[in-house]
Amino acid sequence: MIDKPFYIILAAYSFSFGMLGAQFLADSYGITLTGPDGSPIKNALLEYVNQDQLNTFSQNVTASNNGTSWGLEPIKQAGDIATFLFYLVTGTLIFNFLYLFGIPAIFIIPIVIIYFILLGRAIIALIRGI
Repeated sequence: MIDKPFYIILAAYSFSFGMLGAQFLADSYGITLTGPDGSPIKNALLEYVNQDQLNTFSQNVTASNNGTSWGLEPIKQAGDIATFLFYLVTGTLIFNFLYLFGIPAIFIIPIVIIYFILLGRAIIALIRGI
């Protein structure tokens, strides 16, 4: 197997999970991580999974007669969580942080394309047993 794509993918996973761990540690100690421009970097799951809002939705759903008064907000939140988990599973969460740090998208997009090409090559090589 060609190891260079595998090492690049492993590095992206490591950076992604390292930043995720740093976010959880910072959030648990009440520290807000910020980018160079001062915008706060928060974990998307903590923002999407708002327990008070979920409790309000569940009370509205169980109290309503037809079950349609709660709207599409839980479905939107489920889509946001699915997008975040896709970033995490594919290892592309670190590229989202690059965008949050103010790097223009025109520089990030080619890196992401190359990353997906290397990811595809590595998956094919693992399947074939090379």
